[in-house]
Amino acid sequence: ACNLVFDAASKGKQFLIVGTKNKAANAVAQAAIRARCHYVNRKWLGGMLTNWPTTEQKTGDSTVF
Repeated sequence: ACNLVFDAASKGKQFLIVGTKNKAANAVAQAAIRARCHYVNRKWLGGMLTNWPTTEQKTGDSTVF
């Protein structure tokens, strides 16, 4: 798994780090910011990935959750 992530990162792929438990929220945010990744550390919205246009429309800004 580590090699897969390393290879993807070296090719400029983007990552999404998810951890919605209260105990994990700060660690997820810190790790994602340090790695310059997207992250979700609050409530996961149903269809967030599979129905992206609707999610983006509801939030108004794809960078703020």
